[in-house]
Amino acid sequence: MRWHRREARGRRGRGRASLGRVVHAQLAVQGSLEPSAAARVMVTRLAALRACYHASPATRGASEGRVDLRLAVATDGRVTRLAASRSGEAPPEVVACMTASLADLTFPASPRGPSAVSYPLLLVPGAGATPALATIPMASALARSPWSSSCGASRQAP
Repeated sequence: MRWHRREARGRRGRGRASLGRVVHAQLAVQGSLEPSAAARVMVTRLAALRACYHASPATRGASEGRVDLRLAVATDGRVTRLAASRSGEAPPEVVACMTASLADLTFPASPRGPSAVSYPLLLVPGAGATPALATIPMASALARSPWSSSCGASRQAP
């Protein structure tokens, strides 16, 4: 009986299209905010950002593109400005959902001055998904990028 359950578990999901992925790229911080602290805060919203991509009626996780999120952070940690740009097939409603999910973020206070956080995301279609137009070669972009770092954060010179 145990073998039967294991076999049934192994068959689950075969033949189905998998959901697309939202891959976070190298987070960059300009200013006094610590990159590791910014990365910890941004990772708390990764599930919400993925939900925006998967829930979009236009894509259902099948579009391919890039979304660049830019946040201005005040010395008290509040987000004072939030902007996003998109490329490839990233639909405007996905970008709007992503920016709305970040609107109430709070970063650790940094009394030495304000900071800017840049958080690029790649939208990667799932297996079996057929996007209408592939404009960004994701496989080559992933292979060339330093996105496998442990925390995914870096500091840029001001």
